[in-house]
Amino acid sequence: LKILPDKLPPNVIHQAIDKLNEITIVFNENVDNSSSEDPLNYKLRDLNVKNATVTDALQIDRIEHQGKAVIIHTKNMTSQNEEQYSVTMKNISDVHGIFISPNPKVITAVQRIR
Repeated sequence: LKILPDKLPPNVIHQAIDKLNEITIVFNENVDNSSSEDPLNYKLRDLNVKNATVTDALQIDRIEHQGKAVIIHTKNMTSQNEEQYSVTMKNISDVHGIFISPNPKVITAVQRIR
């Protein structure tokens, strides 16, 4: 049995906002701790889909890395069920040093707080 080296970039398989001020991003494989916890590798923006008169000026408070998951703890998110937020990620790599593709990568997270 020959194990081939990983040559594929990490892919986002799930994103969610289930709690106020927490954006969870799950990848298909473990991501690198230092690249995934660097706040300079993320840009957050309120897309104003639900309520155009309320624009959240999101700030990153801290980032928590848990293997395949990254939880971005923010400040200034208001409760707007179904509101959408753009998350631009750059220079995030897996544990083998392979970066996301495209780099930067933009995803949309939807607020669904119960």
